[in-house]
Amino acid sequence: MMNPNIMADDIINKMQSNQINDSTDANKYLQLAIKEHIESNCTPIYSWVGMLPPPTSTPDPVVSFSCTVTGVDPIPIDYTGCNDAASALLKLATSLSSWISMFTINPQPGFVLSPLNLMCPTIILVPSMATDQRTSLIILCTSIISSIIGGTPTASGVHAAYSGTATFTSFT
Repeated sequence: MMNPNIMADDIINKMQSNQINDSTDANKYLQLAIKEHIESNCTPIYSWVGMLPPPTSTPDPVVSFSCTVTGVDPIPIDYTGCNDAASALLKLATSLSSWISMFTINPQPGFVLSPLNLMCPTIILVPSMATDQRTSLIILCTSIISSIIGGTPTASGVHAAYSGTATFTSFT
C-alpha cells in the first residue's frame, strides 16, 4: 500500500544515494523514487462482471482481480517563467500529475482490457510552513497518493471467453 511517510523516505534515500548537480537531477531522482514506490506499493483492485455471449449468457465466476502498475521514465520539468515559489509549485504539481497519468495499469494474466492508465487528477500543492525536507516531502507524497486514489479508471474487455466491464474498487 502506498504510504506518504515511506514514499518521502524513499525520495530522501534516492537523493542521498545519487549526485545532485542541479534541479534537473533533483527532479529526475524525485520522479524515480516516486515511480519505484508506486510500482512496488500500488495494487489496483477491480471488480469484474463478465458474461459468455448468448445464447448461454453464463456469468464469469471471476468477480475481481488485481493489477500491477508500470511507470514511465522521468520527464524533464521546465521551470521557465516560474518567478516565485507558488508558480514553481504549480508547475511541479501539473508536471507530476501528467507524468503519473502515463503509468499503465496491467491486469492479471487472462484479462485483456482497453488500455488503462493510472489516473492522477491535478496534484494540489500549496506553500507550507514545513521547516524540514522530510515534512515537506510527506506533504507532497500525501498529495500525490490522494490524487491517485481519487482517479478511478473503468474498462471493458475480455477474460477468456467472457466479455464484460471492470470497475475500479480500491488500491491495496
